[in-house]
Amino acid sequence: MIAVAQVHFDIKVVSITKGSFAMSDPVFVNVRLTPTDRDRFMSEYAGPLQSHNAAYGVEVLAGDAEPRVIEGTPVPRLNVLLKFPSMEAFDGWYTAPEYQPLKQKRIETTDHDTTEMIVLKSYGAVG
Repeated sequence: MIAVAQVHFDIKVVSITKGSFAMSDPVFVNVRLTPTDRDRFMSEYAGPLQSHNAAYGVEVLAGDAEPRVIEGTPVPRLNVLLKFPSMEAFDGWYTAPEYQPLKQKRIETTDHDTTEMIVLKSYGAVG
């Protein structure tokens, strides 16, 4: 005798890519990079970047060169989490004429092929 049970799964799908995100809501930027010349990276990029960040209201929320990897293959990279007051602030920060020479220094002093800069919408704004 074969018993067959019917099982019903109630699955709720939540989209995190749609919502009422406004350009004025805060955004978070996850930066992952590998400095190839740490001294130059710190003196020519990270140091001067602080005044640029301040001008755009950027908060450095976390940074770690050796993060605890829970899943996946560890890749030795510097990880930094930034908070911008808005998407407009991020766009202004990234495209600002004064940032372009700094961006070039970042590219010159890191493994640019593995650099990631990912913009995340605020959690409350995406649901």
